[in-house]
Amino acid sequence: MEDTFELKVRLIEIRANNYRAPFSIPVFDFTLSMMEHIGDPDPFLRDELIYMTIQQWVMQGMYTSGQLLQLLHICLDKHHLFCKIGEKGTESVFTRSFSVLLIPLILFADRQQPFLSSGDTEMLKNELVAYLLMENDLRGYTGDTGWAHAMAHAADAFEDLARSEHIQQPALMEILNTLQAKICNHQYTFINEEDERTVAAVVTVWDRSLLTDEEIAGWIKRFGTAPKPGRFPDDHVLGMNVKCFLRSLYFRVLNHEVHHKYTDIILKTLRQLEQAGE
Repeated sequence: MEDTFELKVRLIEIRANNYRAPFSIPVFDFTLSMMEHIGDPDPFLRDELIYMTIQQWVMQGMYTSGQLLQLLHICLDKHHLFCKIGEKGTESVFTRSFSVLLIPLILFADRQQPFLSSGDTEMLKNELVAYLLMENDLRGYTGDTGWAHAMAHAADAFEDLARSEHIQQPALMEILNTLQAKICNHQYTFINEEDERTVAAVVTVWDRSLLTDEEIAGWIKRFGTAPKPGRFPDDHVLGMNVKCFLRSLYFRVLNHEVHHKYTDIILKTLRQLEQAGE
């Protein structure tokens, strides 16, 4: 394990050298060292150095399929995706949210040269669903410690997962229901475009053309009947999150002619919420 200062110096050198791999240590061994600091509260180290280096190395094909599968299992373990799960307002969120942000990179590599089995993909889906439902720290930008953005990062992962041929109708519906459950939270008002990232995942699910019109319409309608705690400001937070999401979904759907048939039900659900004073 490298200390933070030494790791940062190495990563700055790597970035300055167009992300050329270091000669002194194998790429995957160095990646394991980066994973030990993936949740560092320093946003420069976490986001601009560690994440960007792994991203570049995945895009350049510098990992074997076996190494990417191992990296996926590390991302999903109790020390990363489920690190101190349930905490709110602490630095542990960075480990969770940046572990989940690596998953789209691994899924991208799988699309270029498949290596994930149907079992691997099912396991990934199950872990992502469990994670997002358990995540309580939904902050976006946190100030000096930078982006946490757990909801947005999870939505990115679900968007890439929904593209997998191993993900079929039941799993696609489970993805929609999981995203809906978190949009309908009444603890935190999303203010950092989490709605836009979630909409991207939703439209990718719809684009698979495996869900019926009735399933999608029913899913949209359920936003209008989300259970309310019956107190302020919780009801207001829930209403704000739902309305912002549905508005973003409406305007995104306008750019996808195949999904125009859902615009009326989106508007009807929005009007129902507005008439209820939410």
